[in-house]
Amino acid sequence: MDRADRKPYTLMKHQSEFVQYALDKRYVASFQEMRLGKTLAYIRYVQLLPDVSKILVVAPISALQGWHEELEREGEVVYPAYMEKGADARLTAAYTPFINRLHLPGYDTREWVLLNYDGLRVLEAPSYWQWDAVVLDESTKIKNPTAKITKMCLQGFRGVPYRAILTGLPNPESELDFVCQFLFTHGSFMGCDNYWKFRSKYCVPDWTGKWTLKYDAYASIKQAVHEKAFIRRRKDCNIGSKKVYQKRVLDFTPEQRKEYRKVEREFVCGDLETQWAIVLQTWLSRLSGGFRPESGRRSLSSDDTNASQLWHTHKADEVLSLMRGELHNEKVVLWFKFNDELRFIRDMLVANGYNTAAIYGDTPVSKREEVAKSFFTEYTQVVCCQVKGGLKGLDLSAADTAIYYSTGWSMEDRYQSEDRIIHPRKTTPQLIIDLVMRDTVDEDVVYALGDKACTADEFLRRMRHHAERRAASWK
Repeated sequence: MDRADRKPYTLMKHQSEFVQYALDKRYVASFQEMRLGKTLAYIRYVQLLPDVSKILVVAPISALQGWHEELEREGEVVYPAYMEKGADARLTAAYTPFINRLHLPGYDTREWVLLNYDGLRVLEAPSYWQWDAVVLDESTKIKNPTAKITKMCLQGFRGVPYRAILTGLPNPESELDFVCQFLFTHGSFMGCDNYWKFRSKYCVPDWTGKWTLKYDAYASIKQAVHEKAFIRRRKDCNIGSKKVYQKRVLDFTPEQRKEYRKVEREFVCGDLETQWAIVLQTWLSRLSGGFRPESGRRSLSSDDTNASQLWHTHKADEVLSLMRGELHNEKVVLWFKFNDELRFIRDMLVANGYNTAAIYGDTPVSKREEVAKSFFTEYTQVVCCQVKGGLKGLDLSAADTAIYYSTGWSMEDRYQSEDRIIHPRKTTPQLIIDLVMRDTVDEDVVYALGDKACTADEFLRRMRHHAERRAASWK
């Protein structure tokens, strides 16, 4: 039976609490962790609003399929206006059925238009149409005050009667991320009607010229956010699964260790040389994953494999050992920073008889959904994901285990990817395994991840701090 044909869900307690909380409000901020069902809760809220018939949902394209399915399940009229890689003409064509009735007098059927952020950025016009309600899902997309999409949302939707923002992590980089999101909904934040006023009032420049919050501003911001937003975490609702973290530490051979330290010390790898620390960090990450940096020069399609630059198989061997041992017959999600790693492990698992699917950064959303659905059947046992390709809106909760072959340097990406295997109705512990090469950048990243509440800047600072301590220990 198709998902859209199933009976509507009964709201969970926290979802009903949101509906009651929002009913007397025109401007709503819903900061609920992923898998708590904030999409359905918002739909039920809108269904109870009087005189609301034209609703625009703007979300990352990977999340819009979930909106589409929920709305169809609820019996709503939906117009998907998003395209995976759409030109202006294709995007405009998707609007045509809706545009033809937008201004018809007496036409009050409730209709939902689904649009991705890139589509809104291309078209612009929808931000000035007469909507009854607009909701921005994953609203951190408008945290940057200078971005075109932020300006469009703040200016174009200013007169919309009902405005909402939804996200599980509203401040991935710093408390400044709240400002533009609340400017969209409420028109002001802590007495400031634009970002620059807020920054001038509550921030000071540091010695590098970067603006940081005044020490006494944190408590005020926390109070303001709690007053303006509905906030729930999974543990607040006493639902979902506890995450259990495990680290598997692997060792280089003495020769490999010597080569790795030389690269780290001299900023030279083979015939490549750099003066930039961020480039060096990328090289070291690739070496830890088993590939020499030179392999990044090739342009590979998603189906190509490249073992010519393979340096070691320590992590690959550990993956195979886990699949044959503790994770025998279990469904597993594998996460990768680099596509070369993903391709190699995918081919290795297939060669060893494991039904394995892959999601790359350029995998179309429709294909990602096919992979996710097949994961809930007996056929697919392992899904290999590039961390940028499977984050938002993808349900991989058929698995109880996620293995990080390599980890990126974004707290938000890590947070989002971990929650792909979470579902509020699951009660079994969710195992998160990090594969770590000893005394490498892997350890620096895992150390930084130890503080789940740190900002992006603090995350990088913690990485650098640990790397310096680690390097000092073997000099």
